[in-house]
Amino acid sequence: MNPPSKAPIYSDSNGRPYYYWINAQGIPQTQWLETGESSNTGDQLSSPVSTEPDGSYISEPVPSINQATDQVPPPTPPGQPKAIPDNRFHLMENPKEFFTKGRVFAVQWSEPMGSNAQMNASRVSSFHEIRMFIVMKTKPRRNHSICIPIHTYGNRGCLKPGLFPGDHSIIYTTPSPPSPLEGEELVKDPIQVIPDDNGISLRRESRVNFGKVYTVEHNWKVSSIGKVHRDDRKIMNSYFISTMG
Repeated sequence: MNPPSKAPIYSDSNGRPYYYWINAQGIPQTQWLETGESSNTGDQLSSPVSTEPDGSYISEPVPSINQATDQVPPPTPPGQPKAIPDNRFHLMENPKEFFTKGRVFAVQWSEPMGSNAQMNASRVSSFHEIRMFIVMKTKPRRNHSICIPIHTYGNRGCLKPGLFPGDHSIIYTTPSPPSPLEGEELVKDPIQVIPDDNGISLRRESRVNFGKVYTVEHNWKVSSIGKVHRDDRKIMNSYFISTMG
């Protein structure tokens, strides 16, 4: 899978450049570069880090055949987060049962390109990435849920410049919470997620942001990750209310 020979786009939110293009089957493709790496002819590309630039969600991949080459994609390089297979995303048959408070899920997210994006008439005007959310409130009659995001901020946690650590807390799937990163000042208690299966885990740098809300439509394809532990749902709700004011 080779990206087109065009300049990459820089992602402000993830601090890394990436290629975005549509393959011969009409499927969006993303390939991320490590910070500081160059990108065009004569420069070496890094291996694709993940279809999820934020790297929050690690799941055992399901091998799939590349229709253009009839080859199984190479395994993820050691130490890199694994991509979420496309077949993990699907429409929920019963959204009212799925989109309940505390549900943690991933969705293929599309955003407009920022002013740093290098575009021409042949390029699309948005890029796609995988985002994770927690359902905080559901409006079944309006077919959407109010959700808060989970990020690793480029594996920097709340050490990323410009963040307000007071709006965040550690979110984890391990039996006990990981320690904050060195120099990270967090005041909110960690939130535990019970994953749907043992092959799903969150990176230790994962942080839930109680200060931002997103609307997720119930007719989007999603991948279930798990649910916030019942013992943490009350404090999660309290953090959300106090942060949003």
